[in-house]
Amino acid sequence: MESLARKMLVTLGAVLCLFVQPTPAPVPRCSPYIIINKLVESNSWTSDSNAYFPVPPCEYGGPREALAAGDYKAVFVMAEPEKIPRHNFYEGLWFMKTGLPRMMRYLAGGEKYYFSRDILNEGYKHSTPHVRTHQLGRPTIRNPTVMDSQKLYDSVVKGKIRDLAINGPDTKTQNHYTPSIGLGATAHAPHAPVHAPHH
Repeated sequence: MESLARKMLVTLGAVLCLFVQPTPAPVPRCSPYIIINKLVESNSWTSDSNAYFPVPPCEYGGPREALAAGDYKAVFVMAEPEKIPRHNFYEGLWFMKTGLPRMMRYLAGGEKYYFSRDILNEGYKHSTPHVRTHQLGRPTIRNPTVMDSQKLYDSVVKGKIRDLAINGPDTKTQNHYTPSIGLGATAHAPHAPVHAPHH
């Protein structure tokens, strides 16, 4: 069984990808840089850092096949440049409000940390029998509507900024960053079970 320290080193790679690399996470589902998504999705610290996670499988098999099919949005981040600032700001706000205090709880032993090597190594297909929609270690599911709708995005981000200003960073364990608003009947209750990797 891997130590928490080793797992946290893998997670550190996700942070570097999120906040240092020039191409914002998440990258499109058929991007040649898919490992960026897998670093983020494979642990319970960063799995909810963007409402797009987990990114769906690449239905074409990989970037070459997607380009052959003429689907540039499935490969290139710059195919939708208007969304890049949204992703970057959302992730930065996540780090201040949720990510940093969550990491401190992990290091202090105040919250259980989950890591999935299967997700890390799955490539363009999901390692699970069905397409994953749950964010690892969280009861929340991906909600791309938050990023795709400017009106909804503005509402969600303003609410999180207001909450951060009034209540400060998230201090409770199992806080849920990804909102269920806009998901309709597919939304999960706040007390839904945490989705952890199977051993």
